Amino acid sequence: MLWWRGKTISCKSPRVGHTTTWVGAIALVGVSAIATGVRAEGEKRPESFDVAAQNAQPVHEPGALAALLSPLVSECTKGEGDDDLAARQCSALRDWALAELRAGTYLGVGDDLAVSVGPFDPAEKKIDLEVRGCLACARPLRLETGAGEAAQRFVTTRVPKAIQARTSKVVGLDVGFHDVPLADERAAEAWRKKMTSRLRVQFVFRVGGGWKSGTGDKVYEGISFVPIAHRVVDKCTGKVIASDPPSSVGNGEDLAAREALRDATCPDEPTEAERRAAEEASLPTQIAKKDVNFVIQSARERLHACATEFEETGTVPTHIVVAPNGKVESVTLAPPWDKRPVGFCVRSAVKALQFPRFRGDKMPLDYPLRLE
Repeated sequence: MLWWRGKTISCKSPRVGHTTTWVGAIALVGVSAIATGVRAEGEKRPESFDVAAQNAQPVHEPGALAALLSPLVSECTKGEGDDDLAARQCSALRDWALAELRAGTYLGVGDDLAVSVGPFDPAEKKIDLEVRGCLACARPLRLETGAGEAAQRFVTTRVPKAIQARTSKVVGLDVGFHDVPLADERAAEAWRKKMTSRLRVQFVFRVGGGWKSGTGDKVYEGISFVPIAHRVVDKCTGKVIASDPPSSVGNGEDLAAREALRDATCPDEPTEAERRAAEEASLPTQIAKKDVNFVIQSARERLHACATEFEETGTVPTHIVVAPNGKVESVTLAPPWDKRPVGFCVRSAVKALQFPRFRGDKMPLDYPLRLE
């Protein structure tokens, strides 16, 4: 029988000859077969992570990834009581499943070893994130063979030089490095404390071939994947920390990622959109008079510069329209100031003002400006 995407297709598969046992730390040497996760020569880089992921099949859970990769461990040989036709049918089904598997693009999540947080660099004011090609490095996946047996396989971009799960050390699987700018050591420590356990790597990938390494009774086997795009996200909020190629949301929140990755360890906190909505609801409906006076008084120096440059003084009746975002939408000066050169200077000074935000309609203001 052939196990394909969680379903059993009728054909027989032999007992897998070698099943490894996870030992927590391995050093891989004596490679006998390698299928590296390298993008094909001449392959065009996607313009964004989202474009790469657009038609990718999600396999976020380890069980879904294991079901996807199971054809790679199924073998079709003639067992006792089988005829040649059954073996040939099994081979045809397996070959079809493998062709389907390798033609597809998939969206998966790296395990706990897929990202590491480096120390704070005080000179550059940043923390480095190292992304590693790990869909299953911390422990191998259990792949069903369709015959009541299972095979264990690591899933990596290539054969790793070493994996030490207890110390989170992975050698030879680096995929990319990203900077996280932070103001100082204190900010970096706070970020590290909050974010380290929340970081997850999403990979858009294709499936490669198998690999085997080791000698004697310490033989380890794995399956390679070819990364097309990746991004580091906060599993609790969906916030994109880094992305290659860039994500369409920039460093904002991706609600689909939040929905897919969020788990019971995440605190009950509002999303960025919910925070913005709450902030918007708390805004006043109009700008307070004292705030209007404060903002306009901040233009005194520029107005004085206008009066000095054009040698004009006096009171300029001014009509100002302020948008809810606090920006000045329009400035109208009463005649004859609207036609004088000094009027253009005054209009420019007022147009540059930034008022407090509010949630009402556009706010008209009539204000006498003093040139002195």
